[in-house]
Amino acid sequence: TNSESDMKKKSVIVSLVFTTLWISCSHKNKEFVTEYYPDGTLKSEIQVKNGIRNGITKNYDERGRLASTAELVDDKYEGWMFNYNPKNNMVTARALYKNDQQNGPATLYYSDGQLYREMTYVNGRVDSIVKTYWPGGKLQAEVFFNKGEPAVGLKEYI
Repeated sequence: TNSESDMKKKSVIVSLVFTTLWISCSHKNKEFVTEYYPDGTLKSEIQVKNGIRNGITKNYDERGRLASTAELVDDKYEGWMFNYNPKNNMVTARALYKNDQQNGPATLYYSDGQLYREMTYVNGRVDSIVKTYWPGGKLQAEVFFNKGEPAVGLKEYI
């Protein structure tokens, strides 16, 4: 009857109000700042907490396609940074950051997503064997880098 219909409407309204409140509370002290290109295309989304960058930052190319993502803590790079090929959304580079410097593994990929180069960074400089691969995955070359400088002993493979 009419009162049953009214009860269902009130129940739906109450459910919507509680759902909205829950979503609002889950983002307490966090907001997203967005930037746009002059034509209105999304340029970046920056997660902010207490007025500074905290969380994931996403950058887009002029056509609105994802170009890169990075993790930040208290306005410093802390975590993984990824670059993407906007044409196919494949990862073209990934690097680990600690305390606003590249520290840890870094990997580069061909535009189709195949492995191109692997290395490790220490305090912002390459400090490891750098391995380069041919398309298809076969090892092309190895060279050791010490504190950002290539060392003796380049090995090339056919």
